[in-house]
Amino acid sequence: MPHTYSILNVPFSEKNCVVSEPPASLAKGWRLRDGLPVASDWPKRAKLAMDGSLGGVAVKDAIYNQVGVLMVTDRLKKVLEESLSGKTEYLPFSLLNTKGKPVDGTFWVANLNEVADCVDRERTEGTEARTRPGTYAEITKLVLDMDKIPKGPNLFRIAPSPEIFVARDDIRAALEKGGFSGIRFLELGAEIDIF
Repeated sequence: MPHTYSILNVPFSEKNCVVSEPPASLAKGWRLRDGLPVASDWPKRAKLAMDGSLGGVAVKDAIYNQVGVLMVTDRLKKVLEESLSGKTEYLPFSLLNTKGKPVDGTFWVANLNEVADCVDRERTEGTEARTRPGTYAEITKLVLDMDKIPKGPNLFRIAPSPEIFVARDDIRAALEKGGFSGIRFLELGAEIDIF
């Protein structure tokens, strides 16, 4: 039976914390959004701060962010490590609350390094980015070309919008079984609003 796919999304909520910037000491922080490796440059004591102007202070297993990565608790990281196939960097960080104080717990950037050029551009709906040709500023309906989906990884980014994560049915099942907060799955081909 062929695999099915969906979008792994971390939805915004005014009650939940939001991280809007990568660590200040990370050179070329845009590499995180594009799924490029950064482990060799990752700060030893990385600190990421909640942006109080954008969200609240509630911390979920997956943290909404504007960096373009998965930011996760230790509990979610363990399931990702057990279930993911493909290249992923796990980069530790301290989460600072809106007053600059560390939040209890261990947090990780799961920098997924699998990027696939498998979008069906004829059927996908969205707005192309003016500053980055061949990419999308917004996608309102995502359709994949099933023949171009990579066979190995069960969670990957899409090349024309690498901050969007596509999950295969096996990783989706593992995450749903874990009952993690802060994530949802959106169906391919349906109208979506993820930003």
